[in-house]
Amino acid sequence: MCSSQNSEYSVSAVIPAYNAERTIKRAVESVLKQTAPVNEVIVVDDGSKDRTAEIAESFGDQIRLIRGENRGASAARNTGIKAAGSQWIAFLDCDDYWLEEKNQLQLSVLKENPHICWSAGGYKICRDESGDAKPAAVNDEFDESFAASYLDLYPQGLNGHTDTMLIKRSLLIEAGLFDENLRRSNDIDMWFRAAFRQPEILYVNSPLAVQQRQFSFITRSVMDEKIPLRLAEKLSNEAKDAGLGEEFAPSLRIILKWWILLLIRSRKSGAVRRILLDYSSLFSSRYRFSNRLGSYLPKLYYRYLQRKIPELKEAGERGDI
Repeated sequence: MCSSQNSEYSVSAVIPAYNAERTIKRAVESVLKQTAPVNEVIVVDDGSKDRTAEIAESFGDQIRLIRGENRGASAARNTGIKAAGSQWIAFLDCDDYWLEEKNQLQLSVLKENPHICWSAGGYKICRDESGDAKPAAVNDEFDESFAASYLDLYPQGLNGHTDTMLIKRSLLIEAGLFDENLRRSNDIDMWFRAAFRQPEILYVNSPLAVQQRQFSFITRSVMDEKIPLRLAEKLSNEAKDAGLGEEFAPSLRIILKWWILLLIRSRKSGAVRRILLDYSSLFSSRYRFSNRLGSYLPKLYYRYLQRKIPELKEAGERGDI
């Protein structure tokens, strides 16, 4: 667990990369340009078949490159965590990049609150190659930075992108690292398992990183209908064990609603009905009825939802959950 007497704030940046020759240079440079330098940069090449490793090697001793076979984002992140020599771990996807003050902003608030073991923040979304980025996960009703329970923040949309996470290495290990068998929603799974052990998180209410939506190298587009039920059962049990079952319910409702939309889009109707049945207490009777009925005509129902929810088409294609 995190000790309030710990005054060391060394940071290892972990960048998992797969076939990222187009973006890896920008990602690494964004870490090296931090106003508060990190202690080490670890690039984990997840079995790339392009020039990713070669480009990473061009940075010389400014980074540490670890090469391995293709095993997915969770395995690559875990490799980086295990190899890290710092007490804090920060993550960056190979297709995204940090803003220059990211590390400085988070370290400053963490040092003021030494009992808190992790931090997240807002970010920007860039949907094309124009470079225009729109702020996300920022709420004007909150201060520039504040401490709150992650279980309270998630339902408000202030869940923190993985690119913004700065977390104690010891907490990651205590929570069991990333689930390498969970090929989707593995980041959500990881952050809630951390939250069940240390609910309080420091949130920087301003953009810390930029997520590039037109790229998707390290994340596989996996639509396994078993994932949402496995994820829900796993996290529900852990929440109950931590005495946080009731507090976790609003977040679980949001997670499952996104999965229901994605399953309808993929015409996995049986999985939709199973979720609505197994977790009926989370949803209103109207919601259960409309989605159960829609699951029998998923193509038409999804078209209807796209008209009703303008951003749904883009969100479904991204696979955001």
